Amino acid sequence: MKGKKLRKIIHKARLQAKLEFENSDGFDIGFDQNSDVNDCLDLHGHTKREAQFLVDDFISFAVSNNFSKIRIITGIGEDGYSVLKNFIYDYLKENDYKFNKSPHNRGGDGAVDIYL
Repeated sequence: MKGKKLRKIIHKARLQAKLEFENSDGFDIGFDQNSDVNDCLDLHGHTKREAQFLVDDFISFAVSNNFSKIRIITGIGEDGYSVLKNFIYDYLKENDYKFNKSPHNRGGDGAVDIYL
């Protein structure tokens, strides 16, 4: 039962990402067209498990479209601790991506810029 429930959650997260992409110029409906990034993914409201699949799909999409810089918004979390931010930083390090915290006026501690 647990595996079936997880697959359902993952499927729902991927469908949400697809809908966000189809209804915008990118994954994040509120994406700032004046930004220096090619696309942005907002993970607010997603679990760590959902985020893993969304990030995998997002990065694959960005690579296949020859994007050079993308942004992932994780939020800063309660008291400055964000489960998603820590997860994303670990994920990026494990996969040898070059990244850094987004500029203060573009998300700061609650967002990360990734260079592809």
